[in-house]
Amino acid sequence: MDVLDAYAGTGGIEGEDSLKGKFKPWVFGRASNVEPVQIDSINYVFQFSAYGPIKAVNALFERGADLGPSLGDAPTLAALLAANVPEGKWATCLALGLVRLGAPPAGLITADVDGDSPAGGQWIRRTGAIIRRVALRAGIDAANLALSIAGLDQAVDRAVNVVLTEQETVLALAARLALPCNAQAGVSWLGQLFVTRIALGNASVTLDAQGRQLPPVLKSTENEVSPPYKRIQMGGARNWRVQTFDEIAFEAPLIPKGDYAEDTVYREGNIVTLPDGSSWLYISLTPSAGHRPADNSEFWASLSGRTRATYDDGTPIEDLKPAEPGATSGAPAGTNVGGVPAEHVIDALSELASSPDPDKLVEGAKGLVDRTRETALTQIKNQLLAFARKTRTDSATHLDGIPMGARVRTEITERIEQGLALAQQIVEVEAAITGPDGPIAAAVTQLLQAIADGDHAQALALQALDAAITGPDGPIAAAVTQLQQAIADANSARAEAFEQLQAAITANGDALDAAFTQLNQAVVTEHDARVQADTDLKAEITGPSGPIAAAVDQLSLALADQQSATAQMIADLSASILGPNGAIAGTETRLSQAIADEEGARVTDVTTLKSRVGNNESSISLLFDTVNGEQAIAQLMVTVDAGGAAKITGFKIDGAERLFVVAADKFVVGDNQIFEVDTVSGKTTLKHVYAELLEFGSMDPEFEANQNVFDGSEGTQKLPGGVVMKWGRYRAHIGTEVQLSVVFETPFPNACHSFVPVPYLENFSIYRDLWLQNVGAPTRFGATVGTQAATSEDEQIDGFDWLAFGR
Repeated sequence: MDVLDAYAGTGGIEGEDSLKGKFKPWVFGRASNVEPVQIDSINYVFQFSAYGPIKAVNALFERGADLGPSLGDAPTLAALLAANVPEGKWATCLALGLVRLGAPPAGLITADVDGDSPAGGQWIRRTGAIIRRVALRAGIDAANLALSIAGLDQAVDRAVNVVLTEQETVLALAARLALPCNAQAGVSWLGQLFVTRIALGNASVTLDAQGRQLPPVLKSTENEVSPPYKRIQMGGARNWRVQTFDEIAFEAPLIPKGDYAEDTVYREGNIVTLPDGSSWLYISLTPSAGHRPADNSEFWASLSGRTRATYDDGTPIEDLKPAEPGATSGAPAGTNVGGVPAEHVIDALSELASSPDPDKLVEGAKGLVDRTRETALTQIKNQLLAFARKTRTDSATHLDGIPMGARVRTEITERIEQGLALAQQIVEVEAAITGPDGPIAAAVTQLLQAIADGDHAQALALQALDAAITGPDGPIAAAVTQLQQAIADANSARAEAFEQLQAAITANGDALDAAFTQLNQAVVTEHDARVQADTDLKAEITGPSGPIAAAVDQLSLALADQQSATAQMIADLSASILGPNGAIAGTETRLSQAIADEEGARVTDVTTLKSRVGNNESSISLLFDTVNGEQAIAQLMVTVDAGGAAKITGFKIDGAERLFVVAADKFVVGDNQIFEVDTVSGKTTLKHVYAELLEFGSMDPEFEANQNVFDGSEGTQKLPGGVVMKWGRYRAHIGTEVQLSVVFETPFPNACHSFVPVPYLENFSIYRDLWLQNVGAPTRFGATVGTQAATSEDEQIDGFDWLAFGR
């Protein structure tokens, strides 16, 4: 079973079309510098792990530069796409293993990821748990996972991290993960996936290469082994994506300069290697020579640690390694020179060279010849003895020229094949059983019992019975033959019936064609008659002499008479009401006189009452006396819209827009007092307000009254509801890990609930990375801030700003 799925390329979580067929990544454990897959290039969405929730994205990098903390986590892809992510920021959807950027990436994106963490489960970071998680998702039943998988995490309780991007099977992955735990993975005879650790215990059997005890050893050979390792390099905390120089954001070009040299002038961005294998980056803005890379150097920053052993002065051990004994003494020991070992020749030549006596030279030469002859005879004798021993061994360990071991293996293989053939025969017999209590089932049971008891004769008899039942002449074969013959007969009869039907249809074809022709003609004739009848009826009804035309003429005449009578009635009514002797004129005269006679009355006359139906507008004009004796005409404009709703649309005095003032202690709109103005207390009440723009006006002085800016470095503001906000700053270079106290200019009235310090840099630098921490809880009077850095090179900031909230 395969481990990874592939992107469908259909958009959304399945990626763009270009990703179709690409395997989805899967991250386990705490993995560093993982490169994601970009599934949405329009919305800048990347996926680190595609098989369920992940625990966290601890840091996100663009070309190696940290993009800061996440803005937050979205529960779904839709929520992540809808989130407001500014440029230079990022957000996550941990449920789907996603990250979204606020702008197009400027280069390679990587991240430190805490990987697979299934919903409701634990963070998976142990070898056995990873194997189990992958197997279950691949469809392997939990019953087929051996207990040894869980036991592996107890035996090797170590956290690991794995990033899967290439396809492999569950078994291959399990074997690869188990190997570093000194374990092997496999599938048992019961179909269970298991892992087992390799352990050395007490010997259960002894194999004697000389054949002096059982079990016999037929042949033993010494296998070749690789030379012993002189150095083993191991590592941890793997970097899953190693960047090239052009993939890293840096102020200057990164240029490898090879081995470090004292007299070479190095510039910013140059990279060198020391004899111990460590790599260093020149970071100074000033070119220089003679400054050897070292920790805490102002010129160099370490890129990687040492990889080769050296002496104290830095010289690699390999450069001064002494030669092996005899490595420069000529031919190595054991080399034959003319059939004589080289060391014998060297000894003889040395002896001859040290003696100038001719007789001794001759004797020495004879001695060399004798030793050579003896050596040759010894070699021949040893070869003959070896041949004789091999002949005797072959005769004892071979049968018919075949090695005994091979013969035994062949015999075992043949017996296994016979057993498998017999088992296959049993399966075929069982397949022929028609019922659990039938004779064939009983025969099989007896056959199995016979085999178990070793009664081969009875087994052969039962096999004969099986052949008689299931063989080509048995009852089952006969029944099958009869069934096949019946099916063939049925097919033949069906084919004959179809042929007869086809012949009948062909014979009566002419008669059917004639009948269809007559039917078609009758349908056409009926359709033509219906069309003609419809035309005559329509002409009779809608023609100029038809009943509809006469009714229309009568209706038009009646409407004309009615309109004329209505117009006359309206004219008479208007004259009786609005004429000079009408009811309104008389009423208006009497009302004016009554008002004029009333002492102190300000309304003297009603001058206008008009209505216009065309645009649904009407107005009332009133003549008022003002308090100072002046007169003015006031108009209240009323409009009724198309839906019948009436509203006041304007107020004019002497034809001009004027200020509308209500001289009362309280002005209320609506029965529920939705809008209320109390002129005594000056309080205005609005039950519900919707405003597109609010200008504070007189609210500003009250807001400013609760504000106090002591100087440019600290201030305070009291907000509505009692919340108090304070801010301030600290400006001084900080170059070490220290604790600093912040004292508020004025303490909080009751308590400080939150204090947030933020680092300040005058100029950006990757070596100013001192971060801030709150030490203890803040009080009404101040807070304590601690500084900390990952390395001593990063202990640099230029101060910090702070913000506090309380009551």
